[in-house]
Amino acid sequence: MEFSFASMFILKLALLSLLGIATFANNIPTNKLISDICPKTKNPKKCADILSIGNSTRPAIPLDGLGLTILDVAIFQANLSVDAFNLVIIKIKNLPTKEKEKYQKCGDGYAGAVKKLGDAKTAWIKKNYALARKSIEVANDAPISCEKELKAIPPPLISVTTVNEISHITFEIALVIVKHLEGTQK
Repeated sequence: MEFSFASMFILKLALLSLLGIATFANNIPTNKLISDICPKTKNPKKCADILSIGNSTRPAIPLDGLGLTILDVAIFQANLSVDAFNLVIIKIKNLPTKEKEKYQKCGDGYAGAVKKLGDAKTAWIKKNYALARKSIEVANDAPISCEKELKAIPPPLISVTTVNEISHITFEIALVIVKHLEGTQK
């Protein structure tokens, strides 16, 4: 599913605000780094869109720093996903019980993902990339299982579908980077 202009704009706005706080605002990944990472994801174009935000003549960021920044984005996005699924449950009063349970399952999955991504960040900072990878892999189950849940109900709300897809992409970029870093430690 393609993201609409509005969804990509919202994603870019969220990323820019989050990344503006981090050192990423002054250290953008090089095109070579992007071309090394993105083909290893399931959606290389969206990966390139995310990683090339603000790409200009600024100095390059090291892969470890880029990964930590993307992990921060993934944590932010996972929290946004929890909020989005909880909001659906609260705001839609006539939501059938079966659908409500599926949205609740997605929200709960993302709540667990937030914890696992936090664990991954702690491990990453300690350069324990194997543990960080394992934590991200567990967290990545949230968007995968949520996608299955959303397919099992009548057409889901576009906003939660988009939130889930964006989460999946950011989790995956962090996973590709940590796998690369883990491979360079051996």
